[in-house]
Amino acid sequence: MRPELPLLLAHGHALIAAGRDADALTYFRALERQYPQEPRAALELALLETRLGFTTEAIAAFERALAHDPETDDAIRALEGLAQALIAAERHDEAAAIQAETARLAGSDR
Repeated sequence: MRPELPLLLAHGHALIAAGRDADALTYFRALERQYPQEPRAALELALLETRLGFTTEAIAAFERALAHDPETDDAIRALEGLAQALIAAERHDEAAAIQAETARLAGSDR
Protein backbone atom coordinates (compact mmCIF):
# COMPACT_ATOMS: atom_id res chain seq x y z
CA MET A 1 0.00 0.00 0.00
CA ARG A 2 1.28 3.42 -0.88
CA PRO A 3 2.27 5.39 2.24
CA GLU A 4 -0.26 8.19 1.72
CA LEU A 5 -3.22 5.90 1.12
CA PRO A 6 -4.23 5.29 4.77
CA LEU A 7 -4.65 9.02 5.33
CA LEU A 8 -6.63 9.41 2.11
CA LEU A 9 -8.90 6.50 3.07
CA ALA A 10 -9.40 8.03 6.50
CA HIS A 11 -10.69 11.21 4.86
CA GLY A 12 -13.31 9.17 3.00
CA HIS A 13 -14.33 7.47 6.23
CA ALA A 14 -14.64 10.86 7.90
CA LEU A 15 -17.05 11.95 5.17
CA ILE A 16 -19.16 8.85 5.84
CA ALA A 17 -19.06 9.45 9.59
CA ALA A 18 -20.27 13.00 8.99
CA GLY A 19 -23.27 11.67 7.05
CA ARG A 20 -21.92 12.93 3.74
CA ASP A 21 -22.40 9.69 1.81
CA ALA A 22 -22.74 11.35 -1.61
CA ASP A 23 -19.49 13.24 -1.06
CA ALA A 24 -17.81 10.07 0.17
CA LEU A 25 -18.98 8.19 -2.91
CA THR A 26 -17.56 10.86 -5.22
CA TYR A 27 -14.36 10.91 -3.17
CA PHE A 28 -13.82 7.13 -3.20
CA ARG A 29 -14.55 6.94 -6.94
CA ALA A 30 -11.91 9.62 -7.57
CA LEU A 31 -9.49 7.91 -5.20
CA GLU A 32 -9.82 4.63 -7.06
CA ARG A 33 -9.20 6.41 -10.37
CA GLN A 34 -6.12 8.08 -8.88
CA TYR A 35 -4.80 4.80 -7.41
CA PRO A 36 -5.98 2.09 -9.84
CA GLN A 37 -3.35 -0.40 -8.66
CA GLU A 38 -4.37 -0.15 -4.99
CA PRO A 39 -6.94 -2.84 -4.16
CA ARG A 40 -7.88 -1.09 -0.92
CA ALA A 41 -9.24 1.93 -2.82
CA ALA A 42 -11.51 -0.34 -4.88
CA LEU A 43 -12.54 -2.27 -1.76
CA GLU A 44 -13.57 0.82 0.17
CA LEU A 45 -15.52 2.08 -2.84
CA ALA A 46 -17.26 -1.29 -3.19
CA LEU A 47 -18.23 -1.39 0.48
CA LEU A 48 -19.78 2.07 0.27
CA GLU A 49 -21.55 1.31 -3.00
CA THR A 50 -23.02 -1.82 -1.43
CA ARG A 51 -24.27 0.12 1.57
CA LEU A 52 -25.84 2.74 -0.71
CA GLY A 53 -27.56 0.14 -2.91
CA PHE A 54 -25.37 0.48 -6.00
CA THR A 55 -25.14 -3.29 -6.33
CA THR A 56 -23.93 -3.56 -9.94
CA GLU A 57 -21.22 -0.98 -9.36
CA ALA A 58 -20.21 -2.62 -6.09
CA ILE A 59 -19.81 -6.02 -7.75
CA ALA A 60 -17.50 -4.48 -10.34
CA ALA A 61 -15.47 -2.67 -7.67
CA PHE A 62 -15.11 -5.84 -5.55
CA GLU A 63 -13.92 -7.68 -8.66
CA ARG A 64 -11.36 -4.94 -9.37
CA ALA A 65 -10.11 -5.14 -5.79
CA LEU A 66 -9.70 -8.90 -6.05
CA ALA A 67 -8.06 -8.75 -9.49
CA HIS A 68 -4.98 -7.03 -8.05
CA ASP A 69 -4.12 -9.80 -5.62
CA PRO A 70 -6.74 -12.27 -4.46
CA GLU A 71 -4.49 -13.33 -1.57
CA THR A 72 -4.17 -9.93 0.18
CA ASP A 73 -5.18 -9.34 3.77
CA ASP A 74 -8.35 -7.67 2.50
CA ALA A 75 -9.26 -10.55 0.16
CA ILE A 76 -11.62 -12.25 2.61
CA ARG A 77 -13.37 -8.97 3.29
CA ALA A 78 -13.68 -8.33 -0.44
CA LEU A 79 -14.95 -11.84 -1.12
CA GLU A 80 -17.54 -11.57 1.67
CA GLY A 81 -18.73 -8.25 0.27
CA LEU A 82 -18.82 -9.61 -3.26
CA ALA A 83 -20.92 -12.58 -2.13
CA GLN A 84 -23.39 -10.25 -0.39
CA ALA A 85 -23.65 -8.04 -3.46
CA LEU A 86 -24.20 -11.06 -5.72
CA ILE A 87 -26.98 -12.26 -3.42
CA ALA A 88 -28.58 -8.81 -3.57
CA ALA A 89 -28.39 -9.06 -7.37
CA GLU A 90 -30.04 -12.51 -7.15
CA ARG A 91 -26.94 -14.17 -8.61
CA HIS A 92 -27.03 -16.98 -6.05
CA ASP A 93 -24.90 -19.58 -7.86
CA GLU A 94 -22.06 -17.11 -8.25
CA ALA A 95 -22.46 -16.06 -4.61
CA ALA A 96 -22.19 -19.70 -3.49
CA ALA A 97 -18.95 -20.13 -5.44
CA ILE A 98 -17.54 -16.96 -3.87
CA GLN A 99 -18.57 -18.14 -0.40
CA ALA A 100 -16.72 -21.42 -1.00
CA GLU A 101 -13.62 -19.48 -2.05
CA THR A 102 -13.95 -17.33 1.07
CA ALA A 103 -14.08 -20.43 3.27
CA ARG A 104 -11.03 -21.86 1.49
CA LEU A 105 -9.03 -18.68 2.04
CA ALA A 106 -10.16 -18.32 5.64
CA GLY A 107 -9.00 -21.86 6.35
CA SER A 108 -5.63 -21.56 4.65
CA ASP A 109 -2.36 -20.38 6.12
CA ARG A 110 -2.00 -17.41 3.75
